[in-house]
Amino acid sequence: MRRAILAALMSTVVAGCTRSPSYEGRLCSVAEPCPAPYVCAAGRCAAALPGDDAGALLDAGRRDAEADDAGAHDAEPLDAAQPDADAPDADAPDTGPADTGVLPDAGPADTGVLPDAGPADSGALPDAGPADTGVLPDAGPVDSGVPCPAGCTAGCTNGVCEVYGTGGDTDCPVGVTECEVRCDATHGCARVRCNGADRCTVACSGQTCTDSIYCGVATSCLVSCQGPGSCTDSIYCGANVSAPSCQVVCGGDSSCAGNIYCEDAADCSVACLGDSACGGNVYGNGATEINCVAPGACAGSLHCGDGACNVTCTQGACGSVYCENACACGVTCVSPSSCTIYDCAMGCSAPNQCLDTGATCDRC
Repeated sequence: MRRAILAALMSTVVAGCTRSPSYEGRLCSVAEPCPAPYVCAAGRCAAALPGDDAGALLDAGRRDAEADDAGAHDAEPLDAAQPDADAPDADAPDTGPADTGVLPDAGPADTGVLPDAGPADSGALPDAGPADTGVLPDAGPVDSGVPCPAGCTAGCTNGVCEVYGTGGDTDCPVGVTECEVRCDATHGCARVRCNGADRCTVACSGQTCTDSIYCGVATSCLVSCQGPGSCTDSIYCGANVSAPSCQVVCGGDSSCAGNIYCEDAADCSVACLGDSACGGNVYGNGATEINCVAPGACAGSLHCGDGACNVTCTQGACGSVYCENACACGVTCVSPSSCTIYDCAMGCSAPNQCLDTGATCDRC
């Protein structure tokens, strides 16, 4: 009996040792393929069934094995619970601005327009000069827009007609409002007439005005005689004008040799500023002011007329002063030899003076 049991056990062992091993279900891969006739399918060895395409199964098994092999390269899965060797740097300060996901721009905000290196382009080229008003600059004086008459031989400036002496009688053109007559060594004058000019100036220098000067109807008239013998005849300040203003300046020795008539001027001023500057008589009517400030400056007689009159004579400057019927006559002679005064109003006389203040002396 014991022999039979031992024989059976030996037979089983021998059979197990001689039978071929089975690879069914074993793990496989490209690196460790399955022995024939097994194929590697889905990472496991499997016996090929009759009719199966061994090549297709082998390819599928190879792909699966490769997929598994790719996972094998991962050394080990991440250990979520494994602490980091270094403490997290969560509290480290951030030196830059918050990350908005946009790269920082080194320049200004990009508006889509390229920057202009110069000032804003208005479409016009820069002008180096003053602002353009649309009017061309005038190199000369302002043009009043009134045509310059042909008689204005020196041209027109700011609406004033300028006339050069003709060597003979010289007149302002008819119709001009303002006129200036220039008489000099180059352009001499004989008789000068302002005609109808409302404002008139006559300038005579150095024996250039050899005949009378007429302001005509000018409401403002200036006669300037500068230099010895510059005005050799009479000067008429106004003619039948209700309120003209006249000024006569005799600025040189014997500069005004003739009489000066202010009888038709409402306001007249005469200045005799040189030796024997005013050799003739001076006749006032309205408000008259006469200044004689050089020896013999007013050699002729001075007549104040009916209006307010003021006369000043320095030493030896005046001859006779007649207050006549002036409503107020103020005469000042700096010394007894300066002048002789006649006809001061009653109670208005003083040494070398005729007073024009107070109710008695000022009746204007």
